[in-house]
Amino acid sequence: MSLYDRCVDLQVKLDAAQSADASLELLARGARLVEGLDQASEYLEGTATFRSNANITDAPALDLKRATQAVGAFRAGLSRHSSAAFQHQPAAALIEVAKSQRDRAARWVSACWKNFFAEYEPLLNRVQTENLVGSGSHRVVARASKLQAARGADPVTAVGDLRSRLGGEDVTAWIASIDGLGADLRRELAALDRERAALTVEVRDALQHAASDEGLPLSEISADLLAALRAAGVDSHLVVRRR
Repeated sequence: MSLYDRCVDLQVKLDAAQSADASLELLARGARLVEGLDQASEYLEGTATFRSNANITDAPALDLKRATQAVGAFRAGLSRHSSAAFQHQPAAALIEVAKSQRDRAARWVSACWKNFFAEYEPLLNRVQTENLVGSGSHRVVARASKLQAARGADPVTAVGDLRSRLGGEDVTAWIASIDGLGADLRRELAALDRERAALTVEVRDALQHAASDEGLPLSEISADLLAALRAAGVDSHLVVRRR
């Protein structure tokens, strides 16, 4: 084979490889577009289901005009350039618009979902900021943690997690569970308050120190304090901890 023939053969192979690369790039761009549109569509459908099941009259403020324009521009590009339209700006713009509409819907869902916990926010703040003492303090912390975790979940994308945490199949059951947990938390905090009010100031201060990060040093536990803790029935709630 002459040098010329070798050059021609190499050129043909390079052109074929370049064409294959271009086709792969088109496929990749098309896949990204489809994935972006699917994600937005699935979330918007989930938002509609959430809104319906939760009986919310308000609706997310989607930019329908911008979405319609983006779809129109991409369709026009497909008509003119066929599959090459996936490489043009309208395709990228459509992906961005789909993402922005999904983000709008997600912010709306988050705000609506957190409204169901609003009544219990003061109780959750108490658990987070106070050193709770009393026989039921561990139950209070566990119940508050469950509510906090559910509050931070997305009811559209975290369906499985919320079913596990709250029980029930959809938001209707979850709301009932939230109210049940909130009522239990309020009742248990009130019981802790009554228990605490019944303690002497000396015992109350000792338990408060014991519940703090620093703890209550053994050197500060006198015979009289130990007797007061035993008389109050809370001595068994205390454990020795090494720093």
